[in-house]
Amino acid sequence: MKAKLILLFSLVVIPLSLILFFANDYAVRLLKTQATEANQSMLQISLSQIEDALNEKSKFLINLAFVNSSVRTLGIKGEDSSLYHYAKSSLKYMLMEGLASDSWVDGYFVYLADSREFVTSSLRIGNYEERVPVFNDLEHSIKQLAADTSDSGWYSERIAGRQRLIRVIRSLDNVYVSVVINVDAMKETDRLRQLVTSGEILALSNTGDILTGNELSPEWTQKLKETVENRINYTETEMQSEKYLLFTERSEPAGISIVKKLPERQLLLQMSHIQRMIQAIPVGIIAALIILLVMIRQVVLKPIHTLLQGMRKIREGRWDYRLRAGTNREFILINATFNEMVKQVNALKIDVYEEKLRGQFTEIQRLQLQIHPHFLLNSLNMVYNLAQKREYMLIQKMTRHLMDYFRRLLYSHAEKIKISDEAAHIGYYLEIQSMRFAGHLEYRIEMGPGTSEIEILPMIFQPFVENTIIHGLTMEQDCFRIILSIHRVTLGGKEGLQIVIEDNGLGFSPQVLAQLQSQDAVISKSNSIGIRNVRERLRLNYGSDATLAFANVEPNGARVTLTSPLGK
Repeated sequence: MKAKLILLFSLVVIPLSLILFFANDYAVRLLKTQATEANQSMLQISLSQIEDALNEKSKFLINLAFVNSSVRTLGIKGEDSSLYHYAKSSLKYMLMEGLASDSWVDGYFVYLADSREFVTSSLRIGNYEERVPVFNDLEHSIKQLAADTSDSGWYSERIAGRQRLIRVIRSLDNVYVSVVINVDAMKETDRLRQLVTSGEILALSNTGDILTGNELSPEWTQKLKETVENRINYTETEMQSEKYLLFTERSEPAGISIVKKLPERQLLLQMSHIQRMIQAIPVGIIAALIILLVMIRQVVLKPIHTLLQGMRKIREGRWDYRLRAGTNREFILINATFNEMVKQVNALKIDVYEEKLRGQFTEIQRLQLQIHPHFLLNSLNMVYNLAQKREYMLIQKMTRHLMDYFRRLLYSHAEKIKISDEAAHIGYYLEIQSMRFAGHLEYRIEMGPGTSEIEILPMIFQPFVENTIIHGLTMEQDCFRIILSIHRVTLGGKEGLQIVIEDNGLGFSPQVLAQLQSQDAVISKSNSIGIRNVRERLRLNYGSDATLAFANVEPNGARVTLTSPLGK
């Protein structure tokens, strides 16, 4: 019953838990899909704003390179010309105005290759000592591009220790105009500012160089570079035992990619209450089912267990066992009915047992009251013959033995008699037979120590002794001997009694011996108290504890062995 309830419990909880698990997984995947769409859209808009802003700066550079007269003057006139110095001053002023109006720009530059001179606005890069490497790095970058193209497009370069976005345009053969962009300032656009509120925004060149000032581990740097180079718009990764979502948008005109790094736990905060509810539901169901299981145990299982325990006690023979009333109304009735049934069955069992005992006692009495008429007739016939011969002494002896013999028969109505009395009774019988067959019959009764006071069933020897004389004795035989031995033995670790009747007569025929050994005893026509009579009395009194065995002995003769327990 418990196993079935546990199985039922599992059939309810496991599918429900699986449903909730898959529902939670579906909700998470749906939330990730929505987050991907929303963030990709925001990144596209932000990147579009950045492209528009960079296009404005590109227009400014193109105008500066090909339209501005000051730049052309610097490229044509020498340093000794007054127009050169005027153009230089005018250009610086214009560049300062452009720098002041644009927070993204770290600086505008005009590079004069012949004189290796920079005409620039005020830079937003550190002090003077920090600016010197800027000019060196920028000059190196311009020289690399000068041989390849007149317009570099937007590209990243390490300037003053960090990656910056640069564009260089060649105006004349010896004049270059350029702009250096602070990519961190790009994150101040409206859309990117909204994205930064939930996660981290990073700008990379399309070759994978980090353009923003975020401090990243080598693992993160490598992961972001692979994401940009492989043009992966969305991916999930795990760093330092925490899961992240990466959203990427790439701009070929601007030469940059914008990546948003969002911790998964931060995304799932939006559905934390749903997750808590999903987690609480199975816990609540399990708690409710446990309470239900406890109630079922108290209300159903425990009373059933008590009932089964009572049935086992009754099966063990404890008919005095009774069930407690209990507290459950239904089981109060069941227990009361059970107790009443046990009481009635016990009373009926006692009545049947007593009736069986009465029947057995009647049967035993009936068997014991059977008298051997043939023996009586033969004995009276012998007395008559002796009277004709006037053998008065033998008549007196014969009559005395007959009197003793039939006196013992009167005591055979008792349930048990001492074995010494039964042996004496058999002695009277054998003495009468020895007088009848004078010179042809000898007998011996052997009683082991401690056997004379043992009580046995009355007339238990006589049928075998009678059959021995009837079937074993022949007048052609010189002397027919009967030996009756009685001894105490051990039977299965318990004390018992063994009675052996042995003769030297003809023995059992094979057919009769087979019948006797199969317990199909034959009652002789001249002996109404036959072997079946003895077997039935043994069964009624001792059950299966008593045994009766038949065998032939060498060189001739028969043996009957009777064993029975003591104390019954």
